[in-house]
Amino acid sequence: MKSARGKPFACSSRALALCNGALVLCSVFCPVFYLVLCSVFCSVFNLVLCPVFCPVFYLVLGLVFCPVFNLVIDLVFYSVFNLVLGLVFCHVFNLVLGLVLCIVFNLVLCLVFFLIFWQVLSLVFCQV
Repeated sequence: MKSARGKPFACSSRALALCNGALVLCSVFCPVFYLVLCSVFCSVFNLVLCPVFCPVFYLVLGLVFCPVFNLVIDLVFYSVFNLVLGLVFCHVFNLVLGLVLCIVFNLVLCLVFFLIFWQVLSLVFCQV
């Protein structure tokens, strides 16, 4: 690199030593730091925080969130579900059931009635 006057920058041996020292320090310190931090923090977290935090969390979750969640589900979802079910499914079901049953019922009724009527008519009027 060159300075504003066109002369190249010269790194002093002191600056180079400082940069190399920082590089060595980072390459050694960072893994050790993370190793110690992780091992200490995770141990403390697992030993202290989990026995305290998890029961409190689940207690609060169980006492507050679940009833509210179930209440919202009961009030909103089931009401909407029953409304949609009642309006859509029941009408469609009744329409299909009505059409099918009426057709089948009328067909069977007509066939049975016609056969009975024909037999009676034959017996009464067709005696030779």
